[in-house]
Amino acid sequence: MKLGVDASVAVAAVATPLGLERLRAYTLVAPPLLRIEALSVLHATRWRGELGDDRALAMRERLLAAPVAIAEPDGLATTRLGFVIGPTEL
Repeated sequence: MKLGVDASVAVAAVATPLGLERLRAYTLVAPPLLRIEALSVLHATRWRGELGDDRALAMRERLLAAPVAIAEPDGLATTRLGFVIGPTEL
């Protein structure tokens, strides 16, 4: 069974050493910007002092190693400028 994961789920999951492995019963899929968004959250929380350097680095490593398939949403197309638009706007 597939389970969609967004940045908020990914960041919460990698806060523990088990990380996204707790969801290993599922095939994890995520939008293309998952890693960028999640890394941005980690950077911001570290910058604000909410995460120490060691914990932020461990969370980053778990995030980058997570078994998540990046997938484009069905029915969407990308324009030449890189914007994602729906089929009714093509």
